[in-house]
Amino acid sequence: MNFDFQKLSKDLGNGLNQLGKNASKLVGDGFNQAAKVVGDGLSQAPKVAGDITQAVGNMVNSVTQQMTDKKEDKPAEPVPFEPLKEVSIQTALKLIYYLMAVDEAMTPEKEARFEEMVVLLDPTYPEYRESLLRTCRETVAQSQKFKEPQEFMEYSAQNILVTDAVNKDSCISSRELIWNLLGVTFGDEAYKPEEKALIEAAVEKLAVEKADFLLLEQSIQTLLDLENEIRWLKTTDRPYLTIEAQVKTLENRKQIIQKNVQDLIEMGGAF
Repeated sequence: MNFDFQKLSKDLGNGLNQLGKNASKLVGDGFNQAAKVVGDGLSQAPKVAGDITQAVGNMVNSVTQQMTDKKEDKPAEPVPFEPLKEVSIQTALKLIYYLMAVDEAMTPEKEARFEEMVVLLDPTYPEYRESLLRTCRETVAQSQKFKEPQEFMEYSAQNILVTDAVNKDSCISSRELIWNLLGVTFGDEAYKPEEKALIEAAVEKLAVEKADFLLLEQSIQTLLDLENEIRWLKTTDRPYLTIEAQVKTLENRKQIIQKNVQDLIEMGGAF
C-alpha cells in the first residue's frame, strides 16, 4: 500500500488547526462566563453586605430586647424578715411537738404527754386538735425521707415562724416561748444536742438576743440542779434542822432565779 504523505500532512494540519480554534473558543467562552459571574457577584456585593448588616442589627436588637425583658421580669428584692416578738399559740404548740420528736420517734406515750402540756397553755386546744396533730405528724413523717431528718425539722421550725400569722388575742411572747421549750427539754432531765439545735434555729427567727437565750438556758439548768439537790437532801440521814436550813437556802436561790426569769420575759431585758 502506498501512503499519500502529502495528503496526510495536510489533513493533520487542518485537524490541529480546527482543534486550536475549538480550544480557543472554549477558553474564551470560559473566561467570558467567569468574568460574567465575577461581575454579577461584585454587582451583588453591596446588596449582600447590606443584608448581612441588617441581619446582624436585627440579632443585636433581639438580644438587647431579651435582656431588657429579663431585667423587667426580675423579682423584687425580698423584704427583710423582722424577728418575731410574739408567736401565735398554735405555732408555739407545733414547735413543742417538733421539739419532742426531733431526737427520736414520736411515740403514743410522748404524744399523750404533749397533749397534757398543751391544754395548760391553751384551753381551746381541743377545737383545733385534729388539724394540728395531722400537720405535725405529716412534718415528722416527711423528715424521715431525708438523710438528715434533724435538719429538716430545724427548717420546718423556722418556716412556721416566718409564715406565722400572729393573733394578738392568742399569742405568746418570744421569750416565754423559749422558756417553755427549754422546760420541755429539761423535763426529762436530758438536754440533747438535737433539741438544743432546734431551739437555737427557732431563736434565729425570734426577737430574743443570744445573751438572753443563754441566760434562760443557764437559769433552767440551775433550777434543775437545785431541785435535784433539795430532793437528795431530803433523802439523807442528816439531822432535820440541818437539812431544813440547807433546803431553805436552796429554795431562796430558786426564788431569786425564777424572779429574774420572770423579769426577763416580761420586761424584755437581761438580768
